[in-house]
Amino acid sequence: MDITEERKDGEKIVTKVARDLELFIPKTREPLAVKIIALFTLAGGLSLLGSTFTDIFGLNVSMSVYILRALMGFIAMAIAYGLVRGMRWTIYLYAIVVLVAIMVNPKFSVLLAVILVYLVYNRKYLKKSAIDAHFESIYEEQNKRKI
Repeated sequence: MDITEERKDGEKIVTKVARDLELFIPKTREPLAVKIIALFTLAGGLSLLGSTFTDIFGLNVSMSVYILRALMGFIAMAIAYGLVRGMRWTIYLYAIVVLVAIMVNPKFSVLLAVILVYLVYNRKYLKKSAIDAHFESIYEEQNKRKI
């Protein structure tokens, strides 16, 4: 028996056992770029949290900087979690972060804005949330008024 035949037989057995046990292997719908954005966002959030806890005794910076770093780290981790889970509310949270970044550092925020545009363009791959239902109802009311 050839190695490829053994592999195919093994895949058939795994598929049969999974079907018999009613296990469904999740299939990803979102593009690879969304996963990469989630990975970099998670890495950024973890680095912000890490720097918060390692710099406490070394620098002469006010406590508000540490609190802001920790808050942004938690927000970045929440965005990464939402992107991995395929939740659309992460786009709104990311938009808030982009707006704050535009006010703080407009040159750097161009990259964040491009990523936000990409996420909005590919929002169909993310699950709708209660916020989306609210915005859609407002949009429908405005369209009814125009007619």
